[in-house]
Amino acid sequence: MIHVSYGLHDRDGHYSKFVGTSMTSIFENTREEITIHILHDQTLTPDNRDKLNYVAGKYNQRIKFYNVAALMPDRLKFLTDKIPAIAEGRFSVGTFYRLLMTELMPKHDVERIIYLDADILVNLDIAELWFVKLDGKPIAAVPEVDATFGHMVENKHIITIGRVKEKDYFNAGVLLLDLNALNQSVENLFVDGITFLADNPKCECFDQDILNNYFSTNCVKLPSRFDYFVQAERAYIKANRLERAIYHYAGNEINFDMKNVFSKLFFEHFMRTPWFSTGTIGLMFDYLRQMNMQMKAAIQQMSSLLVRKSRAFYIDGTVVQTMKKIWGVLDSEEVITTTEPDSLNKLIGSMRAEQGKKFYFIIVKNYKPLHERLTQEGFKQGTDYINARSLLSERQGGMPVNAYEFIKRM
Repeated sequence: MIHVSYGLHDRDGHYSKFVGTSMTSIFENTREEITIHILHDQTLTPDNRDKLNYVAGKYNQRIKFYNVAALMPDRLKFLTDKIPAIAEGRFSVGTFYRLLMTELMPKHDVERIIYLDADILVNLDIAELWFVKLDGKPIAAVPEVDATFGHMVENKHIITIGRVKEKDYFNAGVLLLDLNALNQSVENLFVDGITFLADNPKCECFDQDILNNYFSTNCVKLPSRFDYFVQAERAYIKANRLERAIYHYAGNEINFDMKNVFSKLFFEHFMRTPWFSTGTIGLMFDYLRQMNMQMKAAIQQMSSLLVRKSRAFYIDGTVVQTMKKIWGVLDSEEVITTTEPDSLNKLIGSMRAEQGKKFYFIIVKNYKPLHERLTQEGFKQGTDYINARSLLSERQGGMPVNAYEFIKRM
C-alpha cells in the first residue's frame, strides 16, 4: 500500500478541486493500491469532501480524512499565538499540516508517506518515488536549484544568513518521508518548527524553511524529474514536451493555452474530476464574455480620456524603441525612460505640471510600486495614467491573462 498525503485549507471552497485533480493524476498512472490522507480543517465543505471521495472511489482507491482543527486544536492555537499574522500571508495555514504527520500518521500504522502540494501533477507511476531508498534518512526531496533548472526562487533568508547552503535547500512540494526517522530527528517538529519561524520572521517559505532548517543536510536528494517546476520549464528550458515526471505548477502556472503541453496535462486530468461539469462550460463562456466587455469598456474609456489630452509615455529603458513602434509615438510626444537620471522624479514633476493636459502611458515591468507612489502623489489611475502593459498582448510584452484565478472559481 502506497500512502500519499495532502494538506487542505479551503477558505473559499475553490481549492479542493486542485487536490482532486492531483489525486486523479496519481490514479491514472499507477496500478498500485493507494491510500490518500487528507489533512484538513473546517473549511472542507461536505460537497467537496463527497467529490474527493468520488475521485478515490472511481479508481477503486482509498481515502481518509483528518480534521486537524478538531484533532489538534492546541497545535493550531500554538501556531496562531506564535505567528498571529499567518492568516494574512501568501501561504495557507494548511501548508503547516504536513508538520503534524509525525503525530497523526503513526496512530494509523503509517510509517512512510509521500506528501504533495495541491499544485502537483504526477505524470509517472508514483511507485517510482515510493520505493526510493532512504537509507535511514528522514526525508527525500528535490533540491530547489535542480527543480528550477538553476533559476532558484529568490529571497531565501535561511540561505542568506548561512543556515542552509543553496545546493542543499530542497523544495517541499514533493516529499518522501520516513515518519519514524523524522520523529527521532526532531522530537516535536511542529512546536520546534513554529518557534524557529517566529524567531526568524524574514523566512518567507514557512514550512519549507522549517524543514530545510532541520533536514537540509540529512536528506536524500531526489532526481529533478520528481519535482519539475513548470514555470522554469516554460521560461528557461522553453520546452513543450512532457516527460515521465512530477510537475509542479507553483506560481499559478495553469492557463488556457491548450497548445502548451503543461496546460493540456492539467485539463486532461481536471476534466476527469466531478468539478468539471456543464456549469463549468457556462462559467468559461461568461468569462470570455466578461473579458470582451471589459476590453470594449477600456477602449471607450481611453477614447474619452484622450479627447482633450495629449499622450505622454514613461517607458522601461530596455524596450523604448519597441514600445515607440507599437504605440506609434510621435517625435512631438513626451517620452521619459527609466534609464534617465532621476527619471521617477522627472515623471512626477511632469505629471504635476501637465495634470489635466496629458495622459501618461506607464510601460514598466514592476508596475505596482510605481502605481503606489503615483497614488501617494495624488494622481489617479485611469484619469492621469494607465498601466499600458495591460493593453498589450503577451507577445508584445504585455501582462499575461490571469487564468488561474478564473480556473479557481470553476
